[in-house]
Amino acid sequence: MAKRFGFRVDRERLEEVVKAICGARDQKRGVYALNEKQFLPQWNLPQELEYNPQREETNNPLEASKYLWTSGYFERLSQSRTIMRNALKTWHSDKRWIFDSYEVSRRMVDDTKEVLRDYFQFGLQSTGEEAPHIRFKDNATKLYKEYSGDPRNLVDGLSVDESRRRLMEFKGIGTGIANLYIIYLLDRKIASPSDPENILFKVDIHKARIPLNTNSLIPQNGDVHRDDISGVLEQEYLTVCKSLDKESAKVDALIWLLGSLGCNKKDYHWCKANCPLVDRYCESNVSENQQTGRFSVYDSDGKRIETRKNMGQGILEFEI
Repeated sequence: MAKRFGFRVDRERLEEVVKAICGARDQKRGVYALNEKQFLPQWNLPQELEYNPQREETNNPLEASKYLWTSGYFERLSQSRTIMRNALKTWHSDKRWIFDSYEVSRRMVDDTKEVLRDYFQFGLQSTGEEAPHIRFKDNATKLYKEYSGDPRNLVDGLSVDESRRRLMEFKGIGTGIANLYIIYLLDRKIASPSDPENILFKVDIHKARIPLNTNSLIPQNGDVHRDDISGVLEQEYLTVCKSLDKESAKVDALIWLLGSLGCNKKDYHWCKANCPLVDRYCESNVSENQQTGRFSVYDSDGKRIETRKNMGQGILEFEI
């Protein structure tokens, strides 16, 4: 186990965890009895962009890429189901122009501000950062001028490294959203990098927490900041996926599903009924302090922190 930045990664255990998750999905056990597509933005496009019945491909790849490009902007600290709901609502309104970079670039900035505020309920702004509607408009102008308003040009035929570099030149797009957008386009066969086997995870709260829950990532001083582990986990997850001969874009979604539908509930009854990790791998369910961005794994006495209710109680039937 290599020591890095105040934590250790147990790659063998992480590989076992990923293997258990993929096995449960293959057997459609527990949470994976569900169709994960219903929860993923790339599979919940406006009906006019889909074939009927739905295929992997969309019937309008350019418009689909624009739709996902726009909705992906709001992935910072936002729930996917909220983004999906707001994006569909906006698409079916007279504000559909927000999905077109040329239209955004030529309109007044206050028009963009109104849509982000009233339709997407998005106002996230870090200290010293420009307002989100200004960043959004600047991004639209850049996309229109440098990439002909076609987000596929940020991904198609480029290496993953080059695509990520170009994506992260846009304001408000960091490594996570860059990775996610590449996954979106690959999943729907809208565009593909030249080396899809090197696609990286979007390490959000769920994909950071599960290695901590399972002792696949062990902090040295009881807690760890998500920013410190995200880059390392991107590479560790990729290495594990290659070792198991699994597509990282697919595994990313499976781990997200388990975290968002399961770990978020913080209920041992749900875990026993639905989680493939509960008996053999999960040590406790830790939580992230949203103000500090730190996961607390051990208390001051060195005991693992447990946030789940119903620990040690009889197991009841529990719906997903």
